[in-house]
Amino acid sequence: MKFSVPSEIIKYASNYLTDIQLKLFASQIRLEKVMKKGRRYTKTDASFALVLHHKSPKAYRFMSKIFALPAVRTLRSWLHSFEFKIGWNECIFKQLKEKADIMDKKDRVCVLMFDAVAIKSGLYYNTSKDKMEGIEDLGMYGRSDKVAKYAMVFMVRGLAHKWKQTLGYFLLNSSIKPDTLKNMILNCLTKLQEANLIPKDKMNIRLAPKLTDKHIYCNTFDKMRVCMATQVFSRTVAAGIDTHSSLGSLPKDAATTATFIYKMDMLFD
Repeated sequence: MKFSVPSEIIKYASNYLTDIQLKLFASQIRLEKVMKKGRRYTKTDASFALVLHHKSPKAYRFMSKIFALPAVRTLRSWLHSFEFKIGWNECIFKQLKEKADIMDKKDRVCVLMFDAVAIKSGLYYNTSKDKMEGIEDLGMYGRSDKVAKYAMVFMVRGLAHKWKQTLGYFLLNSSIKPDTLKNMILNCLTKLQEANLIPKDKMNIRLAPKLTDKHIYCNTFDKMRVCMATQVFSRTVAAGIDTHSSLGSLPKDAATTATFIYKMDMLFD
């Protein structure tokens, strides 16, 4: 079978390829005879290239020798153009809803996860936004003049089907107030339900997984082990106390203990 123009090849290929495969195939035909500096990539091309490079940079370099793919420098430029604002990313929730609408019910069952990770502290003035960056910022939940030392990251993960997605982040100076954390969790669960997902509300989750009875009932030898102390005065223990305090299973005053443990953990680090 002979084809006189590329459009005929693409039309014939549409009988055998999926929509995404056909778009990538058509782009390769269009870009094949275009000089590298003159190539213009579609959103489908960009998405495919970014995912492929994320999965394996080595595989991407190999594929670039065969196919017309964007340079790695171009990929970095695209990533720098994205602005991830502090707070809930509404675009992500919108995309999740579009995805959830075509998922089976069991694949929509998910669990909400969150954790505070240490970040490098620093302040700088953002001239384009006319505000200071690097201070404690909880988005819609408030902002202070304290230097941010942690980032509270929220993520959702599928239980029956393997998928996960970051939902938003907030900058903290130390431990977060229980009422604020409670509002964050409730708001996030509401957004997930609005996105047609099914957050699992009753799970046997073990906080501070490294703690055992030996950490509470120490014998003479265990009391001399430094690793036992570092596991008690750790970020995961502080986060566990914060979580129980926010959910009401511990007194609100327990947040003070969590703050102390956070500071001890920083000293060990």
